[in-house]
Amino acid sequence: MGEKGKREDTVHLEQWEQEVEKVLKGRKMSSLMKHTYEGITLKPLYMDKSKRQIVPNSQTAWKISQQIQVEAADQAANKIQRAKERGQDSFYFSDFSFIEHCSDVKAIVQFLNFSEDKLIINMGAQLGFLPLFIASIAEREVGKLDGTVGFDPFESFLVNGNDNISLSTRFNYLKETVEWGEQYAPDLRFIYINGTLYHDAGANAVQELVYTFSNAIDTVNELLNRGLAIDTIVRKITFAFSIGSNYFMEIAKFRAAKQIWASIVHALDGSEEGQKINVHAVTSLFNKAAYDVHVNLLRTTTEAFSAIIGGVNHLTITPFDHMLGESSELGERVARNIHFILKEESLLAKVKDPAGGSHYIEALTAELAKEAWDQIKQLDSDGGFKKALANGTVQNELKLMMEERIDKINTGKSEIIGTNAFANIKDEIHMKENKEKVEKVIPLKDENTSFTELLNSAKKGKTLKQLTSLLYSKESLFTIKPLERRRLTEHFESLRQQAEKYRNKTGYLPKINVIVIGELKDYKPRLDFLSNFFAAGGFELAVTDISELEQLKNKETAVLCGTDDEYKNLSNIKEQLDVKHLYITGKQSPELLSTYGIDECIYYGMNMYKFLKELHLKIGGEGK
Repeated sequence: MGEKGKREDTVHLEQWEQEVEKVLKGRKMSSLMKHTYEGITLKPLYMDKSKRQIVPNSQTAWKISQQIQVEAADQAANKIQRAKERGQDSFYFSDFSFIEHCSDVKAIVQFLNFSEDKLIINMGAQLGFLPLFIASIAEREVGKLDGTVGFDPFESFLVNGNDNISLSTRFNYLKETVEWGEQYAPDLRFIYINGTLYHDAGANAVQELVYTFSNAIDTVNELLNRGLAIDTIVRKITFAFSIGSNYFMEIAKFRAAKQIWASIVHALDGSEEGQKINVHAVTSLFNKAAYDVHVNLLRTTTEAFSAIIGGVNHLTITPFDHMLGESSELGERVARNIHFILKEESLLAKVKDPAGGSHYIEALTAELAKEAWDQIKQLDSDGGFKKALANGTVQNELKLMMEERIDKINTGKSEIIGTNAFANIKDEIHMKENKEKVEKVIPLKDENTSFTELLNSAKKGKTLKQLTSLLYSKESLFTIKPLERRRLTEHFESLRQQAEKYRNKTGYLPKINVIVIGELKDYKPRLDFLSNFFAAGGFELAVTDISELEQLKNKETAVLCGTDDEYKNLSNIKEQLDVKHLYITGKQSPELLSTYGIDECIYYGMNMYKFLKELHLKIGGEGK
């Protein structure tokens, strides 16, 4: 751009700022800027005319990779058959609690066509699944396998803190599976770097990128040290990311991920083809709510949209009622159909890199990529990912970010519709109990079992648990502090469940007596605020005019609701009411509280969760 063009842009920007500040009635345009969890400042205007960034592998023809969650092999087979009939072309598994023998796997895959259908299988801690899977399918079909049947070497430690299979055994096992795959299943990937774990522990977009790729760097280096070539390794890696609710940030995250991976592979002398990343995106569980579950439909739709614009390869959309413990057939069908709406009606699969050229997204992508790359290099120079886990750096950083997020939820600065804002007080949930069996197995072996030996054992009829246990050893195990993963709404949901317990005992929800003062037009804004506030804890409002105080004698709690001017006219209100706990709406002076014997103010920005939890205890609830 020439000097004249730069001067014209400066003039236009100044004029735009002047007009904006007129509308803002004197406030500076900088007041429109927002600060993100990533430490990035979002500006109200982006006028960057720099060269468009080249994002490697920016296709949008994603695979419909819905999760198959069942309790028996025949159920899985039926689900796969129905899903295929309805257009699904990729199948995601992460739970193997129902699999025991080769016969179970054979039942599951009977309707799969390995020439057409792709698989995304995260083995997690069940490393014996791969040899069982290979032994279960016809030899002639092995070469057709396309997709991922893999695991993240660090996942069990991140989830549980330790494991019976040592870290070195995992890397040895990975090396052997990659070598086997090069010969027999060239299109199958065995390394599944699971970035969803960091997202569920509260990570912001920068942290997700930093820890996911630092994990990958350590894994790649371990395999390089075991004699594998860089291009062989990177062809066998799939990256998993959760999709958050910050629409543009998520688009930028996926685009930045492609640039970062290309830079890492290039730095390790990998080929241009090896620089292309394979991404499996899963709509976030972190921000989904068990109450008002249909709102989850809106969340997953926008999340899916942002992942597609970001150019992911495989997309899993979580059913809206997944939070209840078991997805319904309706939830699964609607989730699958969101793919088709975005693909066939919105035609998103027809455009390559649709976000390219957007000044805002380009700038956000560049800033994310730079910040993440700088931190990745710093973490690597400090000793790498394994060391950062061992000394607790990763866990502590994520815990701080989680606390910041929870604090904003608790104070209402971040709203989750249906939970801490606009909660439906009549909504009830019936969550299926998750009965997980934790089996403690003492390691007995001194030597490692090879992948080939496991494959032979699978062909001889060993069960999944037996195959996995063959990898247990007496070798010194890597032990760390596990990640603290949770959903944002869990603690508010516990309040709602406490209110439901109260209703089961008494026949009605806990009630809060609100005394309105003055005219409706004056107190209604604060009354609406109170209704929203208490609904988040499962409380109903019982509204009484101040002229009818006799009705509220000997009550547990009461809340005054009026304008600040009306409050000035109160006198010995607590004595008239004879209530144990008296509150007032709006932030008031300590003098006023003392004068009228009021316990506490209720106002926007207070810690509503703490207040509601204590209120449950006061009215006889069990609390949490």
